[in-house]
Amino acid sequence: VKEDDKQSYEQAADMYFTDFLFRGFISPVDHGAAGKVKSCKMREQVKGFISDISKSENFEGSQLPTHLDNQLRIRHMVAKQLKKLDQQKEPDQAQDQDHDVICGFPLPGKISMANTKNLEKSIDKLLNHLRSLPDTYRLNVVDLGGCRGLKKRHLKSICKMRTIKYLSLRNTDVSGLPNQIQALQL
Repeated sequence: VKEDDKQSYEQAADMYFTDFLFRGFISPVDHGAAGKVKSCKMREQVKGFISDISKSENFEGSQLPTHLDNQLRIRHMVAKQLKKLDQQKEPDQAQDQDHDVICGFPLPGKISMANTKNLEKSIDKLLNHLRSLPDTYRLNVVDLGGCRGLKKRHLKSICKMRTIKYLSLRNTDVSGLPNQIQALQL
């Protein structure tokens, strides 16, 4: 954005986002009540292109700032688990049936008890990664909105991360909070 432009950074970002949607680089996944795109998905060809360019320019994940590298690792963990679940989907499942949702992502059809255990292990793996972050890394937001299968031990583990500013448990199956929640600091 040039300084002489009459638009704000937010307006410019919105314009570029709309252009990416229009040109098919990204596809909408979820819309908000006002009709705006809440989440989107990048086409595989675009991901491959970006990956190839970043490798050729020596801009790999290991050279990212620590906070961005950690965010990408977390997203990769979630995407990897969803891909596993998609591969384990039974082929005779109807495409139009309602899907369960775990952590905001639609699950591919019905999942077995073994897959439920795998999801629980994924949550454990994610929380272990968050706990492994250095003390100087301030985790501001933990949004578990839509997560099913959260256990009391998961919540107790989250409470050990003392500096969380915002914890979202919206649309989860959490029925109560542990007493340790009071230890969180702003």
